[in-house]
Amino acid sequence: MKKNNPYRFFSLIIIMISSSFFLFGCEHVKKKVGLEKGQLNPCPNSPNCVGSMEGLKDEIHYAAPIKMTETLSKSRDIIKTILTDLPRVKIIVDEDIYLHAEFTTKIMRFVDDVEFYFDEKGGLIHYRSASRIGHSDLGVNRKRMQEIKDRYQSAALVEKQGVGVE
Repeated sequence: MKKNNPYRFFSLIIIMISSSFFLFGCEHVKKKVGLEKGQLNPCPNSPNCVGSMEGLKDEIHYAAPIKMTETLSKSRDIIKTILTDLPRVKIIVDEDIYLHAEFTTKIMRFVDDVEFYFDEKGGLIHYRSASRIGHSDLGVNRKRMQEIKDRYQSAALVEKQGVGVE
């Protein structure tokens, strides 16, 4: 008969703990959100954040802003509709040129902060999506923002074409 190796069990436990530190880290502090001098706060060094105001050379954090193809008011309405259609989203701040929403993950109930800055003069919707805790998000924030960008562009196209309008 084969004997159970006690080191195998302990090795598995160490791997699981190490993995959780990599994914979730030890940081449990709410990140700073909001607009400061017309800018969203920069992403931290960890890869669990994506934003359109990061430098173009920052391949980890940078993602292109959303081109505002509607008026400021209509663009805000479209983004708000998208947010309310997504699961586990709560809009925290709703101002003329700024929105802040919290996304809560389904299983572990982690909260991510998603912010939008509507730059009417530049014709852009800037955003920042960041996990509050941990180090890696396995690309969740980038995927989320791509989905929101795609939905905005589709909704704006429908508005322009007048589809569904009687």
